[in-house]
Amino acid sequence: MSDALTVLLQNDKELRKAFEEMQQVGKRSTLLSTFRKVAKPIIRKVRQNLNSRRKHDPGQHGGMYNGLYKSIGTSPVRGEAALNVGSRRKKNKFAGHHANFLEYGTVQRRTKRGVNRGRIRGTHFFSDAVESEKDSALKGVAEYMRVSIVKYWERRAKRSQSTSKKRR
Repeated sequence: MSDALTVLLQNDKELRKAFEEMQQVGKRSTLLSTFRKVAKPIIRKVRQNLNSRRKHDPGQHGGMYNGLYKSIGTSPVRGEAALNVGSRRKKNKFAGHHANFLEYGTVQRRTKRGVNRGRIRGTHFFSDAVESEKDSALKGVAEYMRVSIVKYWERRAKRSQSTSKKRR
Protein backbone atom coordinates (compact mmCIF):
# COMPACT_ATOMS: atom_id res chain seq x y z
CA MET A 1 0.00 0.00 0.00
CA SER A 2 1.53 3.28 -1.09
CA ASP A 3 -0.21 6.60 -0.63
CA ALA A 4 1.52 9.72 -1.90
CA LEU A 5 0.90 13.12 -0.40
CA THR A 6 1.33 16.35 -2.36
CA VAL A 7 1.72 19.47 -0.26
CA LEU A 8 0.69 22.79 -1.82
CA LEU A 9 1.33 26.02 0.06
CA GLN A 10 -1.63 28.13 -0.97
CA ASN A 11 -2.74 31.57 0.23
CA ASP A 12 0.49 32.11 2.11
CA LYS A 13 2.96 33.95 -0.11
CA GLU A 14 5.45 34.59 2.71
CA LEU A 15 5.58 30.92 3.67
CA ARG A 16 5.93 29.82 0.05
CA LYS A 17 8.74 32.33 -0.51
CA ALA A 18 10.49 31.19 2.69
CA PHE A 19 10.27 27.56 1.56
CA GLU A 20 11.57 28.32 -1.94
CA GLU A 21 14.56 30.24 -0.54
CA MET A 22 15.61 27.29 1.63
CA GLN A 23 18.56 25.14 0.67
CA GLN A 24 17.72 21.70 -0.69
CA VAL A 25 18.87 20.00 2.54
CA GLY A 26 16.65 22.35 4.55
CA LYS A 27 13.66 21.58 2.37
CA ARG A 28 14.16 17.87 2.83
CA SER A 29 14.55 18.10 6.61
CA THR A 30 11.50 20.35 6.86
CA LEU A 31 9.38 17.95 4.85
CA LEU A 32 10.62 14.91 6.80
CA SER A 33 9.86 16.54 10.14
CA THR A 34 6.38 17.46 8.87
CA PHE A 35 5.78 13.90 7.64
CA ARG A 36 6.93 12.43 10.97
CA LYS A 37 4.42 14.59 12.84
CA VAL A 38 1.67 13.62 10.42
CA ALA A 39 2.53 9.92 10.83
CA LYS A 40 2.41 9.91 14.65
CA PRO A 41 -1.36 9.32 15.01
CA ILE A 42 -1.21 6.54 12.42
CA ILE A 43 1.67 4.82 14.23
CA ARG A 44 -0.15 5.18 17.55
CA LYS A 45 -3.27 3.56 16.07
CA VAL A 46 -1.26 0.73 14.44
CA ARG A 47 0.29 -0.12 17.80
CA GLN A 48 -3.09 0.06 19.49
CA ASN A 49 -4.57 -2.29 16.87
CA LEU A 50 -1.66 -4.68 17.28
CA ASN A 51 -2.20 -4.76 21.05
CA SER A 52 -5.93 -5.38 20.75
CA ARG A 53 -5.52 -8.19 18.20
CA ARG A 54 -2.72 -10.09 19.86
CA LYS A 55 -3.16 -13.38 21.60
CA HIS A 56 -3.16 -13.03 25.36
CA ASP A 57 0.40 -13.60 26.28
CA PRO A 58 2.26 -12.21 29.27
CA GLY A 59 4.74 -9.54 28.34
CA GLN A 60 5.04 -5.90 27.57
CA HIS A 61 3.02 -4.00 24.99
CA GLY A 62 2.68 -6.49 22.14
CA GLY A 63 3.05 -9.70 24.14
CA MET A 64 4.20 -12.32 21.68
CA TYR A 65 4.42 -9.57 19.04
CA ASN A 66 6.66 -7.37 21.17
CA GLY A 67 9.37 -7.20 18.50
CA LEU A 68 6.82 -6.23 15.88
CA TYR A 69 5.33 -3.63 18.25
CA LYS A 70 8.74 -2.01 18.65
CA SER A 71 9.42 -2.12 14.91
CA ILE A 72 6.42 0.06 13.98
CA GLY A 73 7.74 3.49 13.07
CA THR A 74 9.11 5.69 10.32
CA SER A 75 12.25 5.60 8.23
CA PRO A 76 13.37 8.15 5.64
CA VAL A 77 13.72 7.16 2.00
CA ARG A 78 17.32 7.58 0.93
CA GLY A 79 17.90 10.52 -1.38
CA GLU A 80 14.29 11.71 -1.41
CA ALA A 81 12.01 13.88 0.68
CA ALA A 82 9.85 10.90 1.57
CA LEU A 83 9.13 8.78 4.60
CA ASN A 84 8.17 5.11 4.96
CA VAL A 85 5.67 4.31 7.69
CA GLY A 86 5.38 0.71 8.83
CA SER A 87 7.40 -2.08 10.33
CA ARG A 88 11.14 -1.63 10.15
CA ARG A 89 13.34 -4.62 9.45
CA LYS A 90 16.74 -4.42 11.05
CA LYS A 91 18.73 -7.53 11.73
CA ASN A 92 18.94 -8.38 15.44
CA LYS A 93 17.00 -5.26 16.42
CA PHE A 94 13.40 -5.39 15.22
CA ALA A 95 11.15 -8.24 14.24
CA GLY A 96 9.19 -6.41 11.58
CA HIS A 97 9.79 -9.14 9.03
CA HIS A 98 6.61 -11.00 9.95
CA ALA A 99 4.24 -8.01 9.78
CA ASN A 100 2.95 -9.05 6.35
CA PHE A 101 1.89 -12.45 7.71
CA LEU A 102 -0.07 -10.82 10.50
CA GLU A 103 -1.56 -8.16 8.22
CA TYR A 104 -2.70 -10.38 5.33
CA GLY A 105 -2.61 -13.88 6.82
CA THR A 106 -1.46 -17.09 5.17
CA VAL A 107 -3.11 -20.05 3.50
CA GLN A 108 -3.36 -23.50 5.04
CA ARG A 109 0.14 -25.00 4.90
CA ARG A 110 1.15 -28.64 4.71
CA THR A 111 4.50 -30.36 4.41
CA LYS A 112 5.30 -32.84 1.65
CA ARG A 113 4.34 -35.63 4.03
CA GLY A 114 0.94 -34.03 4.58
CA VAL A 115 1.53 -32.74 8.10
CA ASN A 116 -0.66 -29.75 8.86
CA ARG A 117 1.31 -26.60 9.72
CA GLY A 118 -1.71 -24.37 10.20
CA ARG A 119 -2.56 -20.96 8.91
CA ILE A 120 -2.55 -17.41 10.16
CA ARG A 121 -5.69 -15.32 9.90
CA GLY A 122 -5.03 -11.80 8.68
CA THR A 123 -5.71 -9.14 11.30
CA HIS A 124 -5.39 -6.08 9.02
CA PHE A 125 -3.99 -4.14 11.98
CA PHE A 126 -2.07 -1.75 9.71
CA SER A 127 -4.56 -1.05 6.91
CA ASP A 128 -7.40 -0.50 9.40
CA ALA A 129 -5.28 2.04 11.28
CA VAL A 130 -4.34 3.92 8.12
CA GLU A 131 -7.96 4.11 6.97
CA SER A 132 -9.25 5.30 10.34
CA GLU A 133 -6.51 7.90 10.98
CA LYS A 134 -5.76 9.19 7.46
CA ASP A 135 -8.17 12.13 7.52
CA SER A 136 -7.26 13.29 11.03
CA ALA A 137 -3.55 13.03 10.25
CA LEU A 138 -3.78 15.09 7.08
CA LYS A 139 -5.64 17.94 8.78
CA GLY A 140 -2.49 19.17 10.52
CA VAL A 141 -0.13 19.12 7.53
CA ALA A 142 -0.30 22.86 6.82
CA GLU A 143 0.31 23.86 10.44
CA TYR A 144 3.14 21.34 10.88
CA MET A 145 4.70 22.64 7.68
CA ARG A 146 4.46 26.22 8.87
CA VAL A 147 6.09 25.36 12.22
CA SER A 148 8.91 23.41 10.53
CA ILE A 149 9.72 26.26 8.14
CA VAL A 150 9.78 28.82 10.94
CA LYS A 151 12.07 26.57 13.04
CA TYR A 152 14.43 26.16 10.09
CA TRP A 153 14.79 29.92 9.61
CA GLU A 154 15.21 30.48 13.37
CA ARG A 155 18.05 27.91 13.47
CA ARG A 156 19.60 29.49 10.41
CA ALA A 157 19.47 32.97 11.99
CA LYS A 158 20.94 31.64 15.24
CA ARG A 159 23.81 29.99 13.37
CA SER A 160 24.60 33.13 11.40
CA GLN A 161 24.67 35.16 14.65
CA SER A 162 27.01 32.70 16.35
CA THR A 163 29.39 32.62 13.36
CA SER A 164 29.43 36.44 13.16
CA LYS A 165 30.33 36.63 16.87
CA LYS A 166 33.21 34.19 16.36
CA ARG A 167 34.62 36.28 13.50
CA ARG A 168 34.89 39.43 15.64
